[in-house]
Amino acid sequence: MAEELNIYYSGELANMTVGPLTRNAVKGLLKSKLGESVNDVNAKFLADRIGIVVNEHKTTKSKGFMSLITVEVKTDKETRKVSGTLLNGLGARIVRVDDFVVDVVPEGYLLFIRHKDQPGAIGRVGTLLAAEGINIAGMQVGRSEVGGDAIMMLSIDKHVEETGVEQLKGLVDIYDATPIDL
Repeated sequence: MAEELNIYYSGELANMTVGPLTRNAVKGLLKSKLGESVNDVNAKFLADRIGIVVNEHKTTKSKGFMSLITVEVKTDKETRKVSGTLLNGLGARIVRVDDFVVDVVPEGYLLFIRHKDQPGAIGRVGTLLAAEGINIAGMQVGRSEVGGDAIMMLSIDKHVEETGVEQLKGLVDIYDATPIDL
């Protein structure tokens, strides 16, 4: 379970009231563990009660965007981050996952895969999803270095069932697979 939740507001957001955004981030984190009983009113109270420290950070530096929100979750085992923005005329985008740059529309069904950057890794994922009757609508990939750690963020047409997730995790060079239903 998360120990700390840091929300970084950059650019124009630094001069705005961000309480509602913070409450929604806390609610989103807790809903996966506590279910539908978490709402905007009780989210911060529940986080405090179970020992999750929530911090807001603001800076006018925008890191290439007029506004950027970065949510960082720390557990006793790892730290994970995701950054998002609104692109003029294009809407919401996820623009960074951990240290990987992406451009993903946050809607529908997504599949996040961590893998080793090796020939065939993407093809094996596509073949398995096709066998499950799941169409890939879009894909973003990123890597730390040639042959190093990499990610795939797939926009797909339907939810990946747990059996499919386990099959993905069993593929050569695949470290982890996480379905995200928005």
